[in-house]
Amino acid sequence: MLDPTEDAVAALGRHRVLPDSTTWYEITVEGVTGWANSRFLSYLGPSYDATSDIVDHLPEYPVGSTMLELGAIVADAGANILGDPTASTVLMTVAPSVGGDLAEVTFDVLGLGDDSVWGVRLHVFGAPSESSGEFTLKSVEATDLCWRGGSPDELCI
Repeated sequence: MLDPTEDAVAALGRHRVLPDSTTWYEITVEGVTGWANSRFLSYLGPSYDATSDIVDHLPEYPVGSTMLELGAIVADAGANILGDPTASTVLMTVAPSVGGDLAEVTFDVLGLGDDSVWGVRLHVFGAPSESSGEFTLKSVEATDLCWRGGSPDELCI
């Protein structure tokens, strides 16, 4: 199975459109050849701090009973800010991990309806509270997922 954050994917130039209108590309990763749905393939664009954008669009500062819950709150806010939340797909890309003072989880928000930015990857960092066991948002690093490629300046084109 292909890791959802794999970035050493090479397209081999062949594709197929199935009767359900999905497009699949033949790819190779570490010498293994297979097919991947185009919905889950994109170029990585620029990364930026999205913490204030997320916090500004929430009724209160985000806290979750688990890191997964905190990440879902942030990802849902990202879908609301960046596009139509009813048309966007929110997927957990990297499971939560807790170590030391910070915990983290990564979500992808896909299908933003932009002709150059297909989605955004939200890497969410939270701080666990020893007293309550809850997780409080510390920061959100966002990375654009480009639809057609990137420029030398790391902008989606």
